[in-house]
Amino acid sequence: MPKTISTSDETQTLSTVIGWVVEHGDEVIVESDGAPRAVIMSFADYERVRSREQGRDAIARLRQAGALTAERKRDLTEADIEGLANRFAHDFVDDLATQGKATFERDAKQR
Repeated sequence: MPKTISTSDETQTLSTVIGWVVEHGDEVIVESDGAPRAVIMSFADYERVRSREQGRDAIARLRQAGALTAERKRDLTEADIEGLANRFAHDFVDDLATQGKATFERDAKQR
């Protein structure tokens, strides 16, 4: 359970509070005028919180991109979509061959 301290509590030093956070693996809530103003937590906990936030942001961006894609492809037929997918796949394979990252039978026969 987090510990709560007040900004007016002069007996608490920052190093003591940090020591308590590390020792107990918990947070310290800092209050001012009876209202929570800040939280002191371990850096590992902070990184986990930031990672989750970034993950939620990434998911939101993916959902937004998915909605935009769905809107854009609304007027495409299945044949249009298949044609675009084939074109993309062929372009990708050609790029790999051009970069020398892949060789294919068709290239060997042309030599």
